[in-house]
Amino acid sequence: MEIDLGILEGLGIFRQKVQEPDKIDRLIQTHRLVKSLWHNGSKFLNAYTLHNQEHAINLIKNIVRLINDVDFLNLKSNDFFLLFNACYLHDISMVIHPSIVSFNDSNVKSEQLISKWLRKMTELNDKLDHAFKYNKFIMSEVHLLRKDMGLKLVEIFQDVFDFFEDRVRTPHAYESAKLIRNWQDGMLSFLSELETEIIATISDSHGWDIVDVYGIKSSAKEELVSLKYMMILIRLADLLDLANDRIDYFLLKQNRSQMSPVSRYHWISHLITDRYELDVDFDVSKGKKLTDCPIRENIHLDIFLNSEILYQERNHRGPCRGISPSIGLRKQNRFPDKGLERNCLEFQVGIDDSLCESNHCKIHGDDRLCPFICLWMSDKHWWLFSELGKLKHYLNSVNSKLIKSNIDVRFFFDNCRKLDSEFFDDVKSHLIK
Repeated sequence: MEIDLGILEGLGIFRQKVQEPDKIDRLIQTHRLVKSLWHNGSKFLNAYTLHNQEHAINLIKNIVRLINDVDFLNLKSNDFFLLFNACYLHDISMVIHPSIVSFNDSNVKSEQLISKWLRKMTELNDKLDHAFKYNKFIMSEVHLLRKDMGLKLVEIFQDVFDFFEDRVRTPHAYESAKLIRNWQDGMLSFLSELETEIIATISDSHGWDIVDVYGIKSSAKEELVSLKYMMILIRLADLLDLANDRIDYFLLKQNRSQMSPVSRYHWISHLITDRYELDVDFDVSKGKKLTDCPIRENIHLDIFLNSEILYQERNHRGPCRGISPSIGLRKQNRFPDKGLERNCLEFQVGIDDSLCESNHCKIHGDDRLCPFICLWMSDKHWWLFSELGKLKHYLNSVNSKLIKSNIDVRFFFDNCRKLDSEFFDDVKSHLIK
């Protein structure tokens, strides 16, 4: 059988973390299955970022990085095997073609679309009757009707396409878990029933509300399977697959006009992101007892942007939800040994709703004028900020009382590459809406 060379990126991790040859063989089988299913891509999500085996390998690498830096989230060898399988399979329903006849199933969205087009077709029929008045052609009106009908057919096609796109995308976590369970007797027969059930649950959890994951009562370190840790890790790893290797610049440039505004926004946000790094340091106050002043664990998530960011200010109403760019825009020497100084925008996560304290934001009544990069990053990475805020609260509630964790997200950027003007306009339009 042919093996995707991309598996080589994962094999070293499998040997280190999973260890058992039989389980490594089964992970290779999962990789082959996922690559095969994604070979021709997804019909209705063709404007989406990568969700295939390359995405899975990135998640696996992200999980290892997270565990190395957030050592509280420790996993056992069998946990890694189950979690890595979930990384491959958690989005698998997105590639499966839905049943087209399901459009006629009883559901609110399709009923609304059918009613909408019944009204429009009735209006068009009235115009057609008028055009053939007294059994004579009124050619000018017939010509206009033909053009009108063509436009309506295009609208119908787009409405139906959007219906199926939403049908594939919205419930994909639940549907992926359902497929994993259904495939246990077939394509996933190399997994036991218990392994399949756990993998399906982990996959499903990446679409759960945040409180449904962190609210689970768990003693993961004592349990045979660290289910809660695995749920937390797959969610974080998924959110951290944020760099530009998930999209293609030329494909974006060529197909931009055919993409929905939301897809354009997410592709462009990936385009300007090179990579991320995790950095952890510890502060201990000298001359004080540990019981008086706990050790402060500072977890820094550094995201590196590559494009010219314009400093235009934009209106922003209301408080920053759970984040605070309290340090704001500044220059920071991220790599003192290399002498590189970049612009830095820092967000503190896990903070109660509060007004932005950055001196770069100007307050005018109920409105604030914030730097464009601040609005862009806080909007694009809102889910990441929320997840990190919940992780911070969780670590401080379960970790040793001698350690207090703090998490911030720092964006480093310079003007090494100019962002295409139409891309900037797309982002601006999205944020204004």
